[in-house]
Amino acid sequence: ENGFGISKLRPVPASSEINFVLGSPFNGNATIEITDVTGKVVKMLNVDVAPGTKSMTINIEELASGIYGMTARLGQEAAQVRFMKQ
Repeated sequence: ENGFGISKLRPVPASSEINFVLGSPFNGNATIEITDVTGKVVKMLNVDVAPGTKSMTINIEELASGIYGMTARLGQEAAQVRFMKQ
């Protein structure tokens, strides 16, 4: 797949950090938001991307246990995954 997306999210469930691969077809500044079950943004970061894939790690130690959504956006592109924090 050469499109914009999130893959290889691990570990499941996560405790202190999540690792994933962010794929992008072009250069830009992507926004990554982590939201709780109510949709409230609990963590946000910006990351520069280039064509290809980039391995990422986000520290989630401060998050309470539960289910979270993670959305990555780049221009008109968006990708979303869910993960569990134990």
